[in-house]
Amino acid sequence: MMACIVLAVPQVVHAWGEKGHRITGLVAQSLLTPLARERLKDLVGDEDLATIALYMDRNRASLEERIPGSRKWHYDNLPVCDADTRSPAQLCPDGNCASARLREYTRALSDPHASMDKRRFAVYVVVHLVGDMHQPLHAGDHEDAGGNDIKVAIPGSNTSRLNLHGAWDVELIERLYGGQDEQAVAAQLIARYGKQFSAWDRGSTQDWLRESNQLARSLAYGSLPGFACAAPTPAEPVTLSPDYLAAASGVIPEQLARAGARIARVLNRALGH
Repeated sequence: MMACIVLAVPQVVHAWGEKGHRITGLVAQSLLTPLARERLKDLVGDEDLATIALYMDRNRASLEERIPGSRKWHYDNLPVCDADTRSPAQLCPDGNCASARLREYTRALSDPHASMDKRRFAVYVVVHLVGDMHQPLHAGDHEDAGGNDIKVAIPGSNTSRLNLHGAWDVELIERLYGGQDEQAVAAQLIARYGKQFSAWDRGSTQDWLRESNQLARSLAYGSLPGFACAAPTPAEPVTLSPDYLAAASGVIPEQLARAGARIARVLNRALGH
């Protein structure tokens, strides 16, 4: 087991890809209170949460130019082996991580004295980052840029140069929902998990990250063929087994539903007071 883990910075991180983020936004859209819906419209007009959820990824380069360090807002690199002994400042240098920026922009969204522009931008940040932190590899790392350095192969996939992070972002969701209407998928998730929403409403941002980190430990990394905490990053692609793909397909719908329900929770509380 590793004694300590150095913070790694993913070079490409688009949690859930566009399809996943849109689904989380559509779930959240259905769960807004009338008051939050009205106040959200005051801020962003007729733009829906499915589109809003994509803003941070689609504008990543321009945001980095305008707000240096913003490319690091999408994740908290928590270790998947052993406990983390780093200080908060070491875990989140200059406040550039998902959890710190979510706290900051949730406060801004809740502040009636903040400018309209700041509150509008806060909507884009909050909706996207809540979604991000429910992708296990945005809350887990093994000194490999959150799985970006691990090459993988998926039987039957035509995608070349695929890495573990990208598989969770896009490929596994496409296997589940490719070609399906996203609004219908969101409705199915609400029907399937709706009874759990009140339980998911409890807990803090750190609790949400711990949930995702546990999935990274037990599944995203832990069930990866050949993975071991002390082992180096494999040089050759790792083939994702049928059991691995089945296990991932079992947790991804719930994580998307959790993210959507919690996006709605944050918006309802921030805009509904």
